Amino acid sequence: MARVRRGGHKPPTMNDVAALAGVSQSTVSFVVNDRPGARIGEATRKRVLEAVEELGFRTDLTARALKTGQTLTIGMLTDRIASTPFGGRIIVGAQEAAWQRDVLVLLADTGDDDNVQAAAVNALLDRRVDGLLFSAQSTGLVELPVSAPTPTVLVNCFDEAGTPSVIPDEEFGGGLAMRAVLDAGHTNVLYLAGEPDRWATAERIRGMAQAARAAGVTMGISYGGYDTDSGYERMIEIARGELPTAVLCASDRVALGVMLALSELSLRCPEDISVVGYDNQEYLAEVLHPALTTVELPFLDLGRRGVEQMFALAAGKKVDPQVKIRGRLVRRDSLARPRG
Repeated sequence: MARVRRGGHKPPTMNDVAALAGVSQSTVSFVVNDRPGARIGEATRKRVLEAVEELGFRTDLTARALKTGQTLTIGMLTDRIASTPFGGRIIVGAQEAAWQRDVLVLLADTGDDDNVQAAAVNALLDRRVDGLLFSAQSTGLVELPVSAPTPTVLVNCFDEAGTPSVIPDEEFGGGLAMRAVLDAGHTNVLYLAGEPDRWATAERIRGMAQAARAAGVTMGISYGGYDTDSGYERMIEIARGELPTAVLCASDRVALGVMLALSELSLRCPEDISVVGYDNQEYLAEVLHPALTTVELPFLDLGRRGVEQMFALAAGKKVDPQVKIRGRLVRRDSLARPRG
């Protein structure tokens, strides 16, 4: 159990750790700061870490900041993702990567208000943050409110100026969903896509179309929204004509709407129609009946990689202008072979 420093007691110093471990202060500094290139034996390192634990020693981050010229903080601006259970995982991933470097993330959820976003950027710059992350709820093109004179990385979005960005590989994700239903034996496939002017919509369709062409299959496409009502209404309309054997959905909420419509139409999933979602909103996908097969967007990895890119920029390293991270297919019970 970690020690809790009590009020009224002088906090232990690096000299105290050195004395208890029987090493020099410089050795303690090398160990606790994990400096590369230091030739510290494993036994010595273990003694130092045991002394740190016994004394409850904490690194003086203020002194470290003064020495390095860094504030050990980064700013992160978001547009509503902090309030979404799945999108908020981007923040969790960023925080995990930052904590590994003893860096604190200062979060500002600014919504879609450009004025608030610009004010938040200036407020973070006034606090001399070591870098900035911009993260959007929907993958696509954005425009930064101000040009920040500090290492900046875009997460789940990109701009025309070439600011380094980390985004999901939506083309790969679309292909992943299509190959899943093709491998299950489906040849009559419909995609309930999102809005046609969205970047992610075009990328997913590109991936799906490539996989379908390779299998000699033609897929149908229906454009609409990403919410439950959109999935429900489109499925009711589609049922007036020839039914597909598999429906791919632009989001898990669209898939929920499809399942509600199927139930109302006395059709069974997956016996009559298989359904595949997109996002892997676990609070939704896992509790549906049947549980939803879906493509998981790599939100945690987006946040982590964004922070890694930002620190690489801060260190003067060259980074890829755009990093694409692949999601994965989460197999559950809503996908099966077609009847007959």
